Amino acid sequence: MNVQIVTDNSSITKPASRVMLGGILSLIGSLASNVVVAYIYGAGSSMDAYLTAIVIPSYLQIVFFSSLAFVVIPIFIEAETTSHVEDAWALVGTFFWLTAIALLLISILGAVFSRVIIELVAPGFQDEKSALASQMLSILIFTIPFIGLSTLTAGIQNARHRYFWPSVAPAFGSLINVVILVTLSPILGSIALCWGYLLAMVVQSGFSIIPVFSHGWKRLLPLTDERVQMAGRSMVPLILFGLFTCISPVALRYFSSTLPDGQIAYMGYANKISSIFVVLLASGIAASIFPTMARTFAQDGISGLSQKSDFGLRLTFAVALPAIMIVNSVAIPLISVFFERGAFSHSDTYGVGRILLAFLVGEVLIRMIANVFERGFYTLKNTFTPPIVGAFFVILFIATARFFVTRWGYVGIVWANVIRQGLDALTMGTLLFAKFPKGNAKNLIGSIMQYFMAAFASFLCGRLVLFTLASSSVYIQLALGGFVGVLLYFLILYFIDRKMLASIFEMFGILRIFASFEARVNLLSQRMSWLVGRSRQ
Repeated sequence: MNVQIVTDNSSITKPASRVMLGGILSLIGSLASNVVVAYIYGAGSSMDAYLTAIVIPSYLQIVFFSSLAFVVIPIFIEAETTSHVEDAWALVGTFFWLTAIALLLISILGAVFSRVIIELVAPGFQDEKSALASQMLSILIFTIPFIGLSTLTAGIQNARHRYFWPSVAPAFGSLINVVILVTLSPILGSIALCWGYLLAMVVQSGFSIIPVFSHGWKRLLPLTDERVQMAGRSMVPLILFGLFTCISPVALRYFSSTLPDGQIAYMGYANKISSIFVVLLASGIAASIFPTMARTFAQDGISGLSQKSDFGLRLTFAVALPAIMIVNSVAIPLISVFFERGAFSHSDTYGVGRILLAFLVGEVLIRMIANVFERGFYTLKNTFTPPIVGAFFVILFIATARFFVTRWGYVGIVWANVIRQGLDALTMGTLLFAKFPKGNAKNLIGSIMQYFMAAFASFLCGRLVLFTLASSSVYIQLALGGFVGVLLYFLILYFIDRKMLASIFEMFGILRIFASFEARVNLLSQRMSWLVGRSRQ
């Protein structure tokens, strides 16, 4: 049977496949970088200091400018679609320079007060560890301008249907990072981590900054322009509430600073593994769905936005649930293959394994769900609801975090954050779906339950393979456990939701393989039917 994909859904899956192709290349580079980091530095106090220092620039960048693209892109698309191209690019140029100037000033201030910031964020660090983290922060803080401009310009490139190069940029950044670590770590020690990351961000940001800057703009808009002021007004609640909604990684460092050396590093390595699936799964959908939502809403109104949100959520669950289940089934072999060498010990593998599921649930599944909901509100030009909801649950998390970390250590604080993420996403989804036509929620829940049961069957199958191959190499356990789990999920999904399986193949850029897969399944079904018929005779 020929595969027919609905054109509207392809507006999400086809761009997502291009982002994913670039993401796979970036993933290879990221894996190489992470392997080198684990080999040289393991999971000790220097990694704790580095992961604490790097969370500060990430927090500041997210608070001030991560939402900039979501505010500017709808205005940019609206201006382009109404033939005001010059005005659209004037808006881009205005916010480009505002972003660059503001983030550079923030970086300078952060470097000057780095010691004070570290003492506030990690009060449990001993003097030597605190001094190292402060030195690292004074370097890492200058990644902020490059990350901020990259966030803005990558969003503009996506709005122009240019997905591949922004997504492949991290691969080149990781390559630079590996070169710096290998050459400078014998000389600079753990400080090489910071210089490697800074230069990686410079290279990575160039892949989206240079094309946008090269396109240029004939003029800039004055700050009194209505569109600039509208974007500014939309950003104000995101910035104010972002001070709370984005603070959970900083809060994690604050409450975990009193834990034994290496446990912050465990969280960092678990996050590195979950980020693999963020690149493979979440980034593609997130990058493609927002421009699609904005255009659909402009053309078809709330009903079109409802349909796009429904498909985005079903696609999210269909790809995230099996990824989480299958990875969790082979967690120990996976961590061993990636990191267990050099300074990274077998006990570190189990330390990371205890929290890997939590990071997968929070950073992959819930993050992908929240992305769809947030983009729905941003499409409606509602920038108040997501930060208000997020701020409430972050405050609740901070109020209860001390209890979790005291009672269950780093495992407790990680799961507390996952609960916070889940409640946040659930509340946003409830509020967003209240604006949509009735009747979609019931079908959506039914689809989610089907995907969950198929993913759970894949988990059991993966665990069975690991139990059977307990005496084999971890490489064999990982390869066979993962392969059998994925194959079983695809087989089940083929019979319960064939269109969604085709969409997944399209998202991975291998839609043609679906025809071959379908033919083999049909042949297998025919043979099974023939055998059943013969046995009855």
